[in-house]
Amino acid sequence: MAKNSDFMAAAALTLSIVAILAVAWFASYAMQTHVVGSSASHVTVSASGTAYGYPDQAVIYFVVNGTGKSSAAAYSNLSATLAIVNRSLSRYLNGNLSAIKTVYYNSYVIYNTTIHSQQEELSVTLSNASNVTPVLGVLSLENNLRVQDVQVQFSSAQFNNLLSSALGKAITNATQQAQAVASGRTVTLENVSIDSYQYYPLEINRVGAAGTISNTSFFTGTSSVVRTIYATFRIE
Repeated sequence: MAKNSDFMAAAALTLSIVAILAVAWFASYAMQTHVVGSSASHVTVSASGTAYGYPDQAVIYFVVNGTGKSSAAAYSNLSATLAIVNRSLSRYLNGNLSAIKTVYYNSYVIYNTTIHSQQEELSVTLSNASNVTPVLGVLSLENNLRVQDVQVQFSSAQFNNLLSSALGKAITNATQQAQAVASGRTVTLENVSIDSYQYYPLEINRVGAAGTISNTSFFTGTSSVVRTIYATFRIE
């Protein structure tokens, strides 16, 4: 099977993990607290907490192109490539081909020619982010395929766990601030309202360089979830 020379020329991916560079900023942000109001018996504070994790899922976006002397011929060539891709990816999806979804479809005649083109952009969701490297290797073998983007993300269960962890850290930060305001007196948490949460996903930059996909390793890096609360404490 012919290798995609354009893809292989850019196949050695240089991963710039911007989210990791921001860890120090996030840690500082997570410790921010603010006294909203206080009285002799109560104090209300705003606080944030941050939880970090290694995303366990990944989504790869790629475009498949089929050309021919007619629209039908172009579609036939596109379908042939997709059939190969489906067979190749099946082992990484536990046979669940529903993880491959169409994002965009386009049919046109190439400018100044009589050649028809059928183009389909697809996404494949990998439940195990460690499979990104071998899947990129599989996709690189297809001459009519171009990888567009790679994104990592938390699964629903992982994201909910991180939200819970961030909430716990926010409550801890709020309690420390309330204790400081109470000057050593006992404080008891009476009410918590969730102000907001922010998800800071991993950012990945892919830079073209000489080499082959087999020489490339994909690292998910760290992403974070920040949760902000308002907490009211009773001062004993």
